[in-house]
Amino acid sequence: MDEIKILVSKEYQGKTIKEFLKLNNVGRGKVEAIRVNKQSFINGEYKNLETTLKENDLLSFVINEEIDFIADDKKLDVVYEDDYILAVDKPFNIAVHPSILHYENSLSNGVKYYFESIGLHR
Repeated sequence: MDEIKILVSKEYQGKTIKEFLKLNNVGRGKVEAIRVNKQSFINGEYKNLETTLKENDLLSFVINEEIDFIADDKKLDVVYEDDYILAVDKPFNIAVHPSILHYENSLSNGVKYYFESIGLHR
């Protein structure tokens, strides 16, 4: 379970929490989970997703991430990496995420292995 805290900038003033999440590419499933589990907060106090944001509000929400990929020691061509971004050069013949056809052979499996190899596993 990850708690994310964000200081609301002027550009999001007047937007609802739900609009903020959508504008920042949080998927419908995660938005719904935040709503159902009442995991959205402004300045430490629970607020529903229709609450309007103000500049300098401290918005926080909880996202439950379950990653069950199998680590695959596939060599990744890391192009860029910092505390927030990992950019890799994806070969054309590899799937992005596991599926029925290639559960153990995807970019996501390789990224999991990479994170574990540098000590970023949970």
